Amino acid sequence: PEIYSACDVYVCSSDDSLMSMSVSEAVACGLPVLIREDKEKYSYSMIQNGVNGFVYITQVDFTDRLKKLSSMTTTQKHILKNVVRRTLNGISTETMAKNMLSAYSQAIKIHNKKVGNS
Repeated sequence: PEIYSACDVYVCSSDDSLMSMSVSEAVACGLPVLIREDKEKYSYSMIQNGVNGFVYITQVDFTDRLKKLSSMTTTQKHILKNVVRRTLNGISTETMAKNMLSAYSQAIKIHNKKVGNS
């Protein structure tokens, strides 16, 4: 939480399915997230584009959204952090746990493919 609280935005371009957990952590700390569009990942499904973060497809999208976030005033950033935190209120701990287990299962499958196991 100390590291997240020192930031204004969380940016992730990773293809790693485990990164979805850090996205959840960032949102829980009130950070708007900026992530690549990937409809298969849990982190994508938890983002309400324009509310608790932004999804980008192209480099231009990324740049535009990052500029928008970085140009916000201190008051706007504070309001946005409160809005972002509230977006997790409707998600049960059971749903969060299931999503984490799903992310780990996906990571194990990817690892096994890379090392030649099935």
